Amino acid sequence: MHQRTDGALGTVLSYTGANADGSFDIEEFQYDDFYASFDWVIAPRHDLGVSLTYLRERSDYDESNLTPQEYAVAPRRKRGRFDQEFNNFNLDYFKGDVVHDFAITDRWSMSTRFFATRADRPRFTVDPEDIVVDALPAFVFDDPDDRFIEGVQGVMVGRDRLYRTFGIENRMELTDIEAFGLDHTLQWGTRYERHFLNDKRAEGALGEVLDKDNRGPTTRDVAYQASAVSLFVQDIVRFGDWTITPGLRTEYYTQNKVRKVLGSDPGPHGPKETDHNSLLLPSLSFLYQGFERTEFFANIARGYTPAFARTADSFPLEPETGINSQVGLRSTRLRGITLEAAAFYNIITDTIVQLPFTINGMNVVLNSADSESYGVDLGARIDSAAYHRSPFNFFTELAYNYTQAEFTEDAFGVALDGNRVPEVPQHVATLTAGFEHVWGWHLSATLSHFGSFFTDPINTRAFVLADEDREPVGPGDTLEIREPAVLGRVKGHTLLSARLSYDIPGRDMTVWLQGRNLTDRLYITDVENGLRPGAERTIMGGVRMRF
Repeated sequence: MHQRTDGALGTVLSYTGANADGSFDIEEFQYDDFYASFDWVIAPRHDLGVSLTYLRERSDYDESNLTPQEYAVAPRRKRGRFDQEFNNFNLDYFKGDVVHDFAITDRWSMSTRFFATRADRPRFTVDPEDIVVDALPAFVFDDPDDRFIEGVQGVMVGRDRLYRTFGIENRMELTDIEAFGLDHTLQWGTRYERHFLNDKRAEGALGEVLDKDNRGPTTRDVAYQASAVSLFVQDIVRFGDWTITPGLRTEYYTQNKVRKVLGSDPGPHGPKETDHNSLLLPSLSFLYQGFERTEFFANIARGYTPAFARTADSFPLEPETGINSQVGLRSTRLRGITLEAAAFYNIITDTIVQLPFTINGMNVVLNSADSESYGVDLGARIDSAAYHRSPFNFFTELAYNYTQAEFTEDAFGVALDGNRVPEVPQHVATLTAGFEHVWGWHLSATLSHFGSFFTDPINTRAFVLADEDREPVGPGDTLEIREPAVLGRVKGHTLLSARLSYDIPGRDMTVWLQGRNLTDRLYITDVENGLRPGAERTIMGGVRMRF
């Protein structure tokens, strides 16, 4: 990282790179991340900021994970399954922002931001078609010619996606407004954005290896477009120790999709499918600061998640909407103790759920039953330095979340009422204990717990291998192995990590060492397209340089 100021111009340049093994024996991840930002004080009331990001990833990775039979025997082995060694993932991501801040008067300010992104994300995998379920964990192909042999037989397929977005956002603020005996700060703004996605499929010739530089002929191209306009206004009202902020936001967005006609594509095609949605999103928040170094807050707001356009389920889906509320406090009143606590309750309509498998190469995203979620968030830190004069400090930190998210009605002709919402653990917590010294030393260890969760609305408990119709498969069946469907409950896990760092005096340099999953625990992170284990014991060391 390099930071400098030359008169009215401030500059930040940084680079981050990594090359690391993955959770499986054939996986390797590699990326380079470049960032630059420039902040220019054009005039006393005008600031201009420009930031640019480029991320390049080239990884040996695929999304085909293991069946329960394979995981039980060799939970980290993909080598020898269906020549997944040829599978690769590539990403070139560009992002640019231009921000102009204008102090129109001492009380009235305006900020305008232009932004654009472009992500080229081709992924290529061997397509092995079907295997015989009876043979698992060994691989027996229903058709031996489906096995990939470079230059001889078998095919690779590509999922080539190109994302582009651009937009503009304008925000204004007017302070020190006296009205009805109260102090007001008025904020308002608007935002417009446009999204494009070309979701392409490609297929190589027999034995042909596909990669970013040899993508193969396109066999399918589905074009998606979306646009969104939002307006918001809020009034920050202060009186005594109270701050009350009513707000209102409106959203209007459109989506459309069309499957393009290609010479080798049998269809179906057109007509263009279009969806329009408009939402009104009010909010109200309260803040009370009448106690010493303690404040209480509460808010209630209507929120939403846009409907998904790219799904194997029907288009369009309904946007997920909800009423979200919370109440809590933040305090440093007790000596050496920082405390945060909040309780929340959310009511969700048309809950959006992504199932852990694909159909015809597409994610299955659907509107499931209405749901509710409630729980608590807790955070606390204790520092020994508050109780004694010493160059060292012993500290303890706790972060804990409890969430009960469950459906409140039945859907799809299935009893879902009372079932837990998929992918939401009940308990997530971290406990850290450490030591730091004014000479620049830091040493700490952390226990991290991630609770169990279900992966489907029916709350299947034991791991079940299924086909694309969610029907269990067994002896006498064949299975499309490239993206196996596995349903079941993922068990919770607790991991131990530790870190050591030293700030070198006068050098603006930090040397660090970090260890994750130090007990080398084997655990499952999810069952999307099969069982995937978490990373093994990992030790990393490095140097952070600022100049």
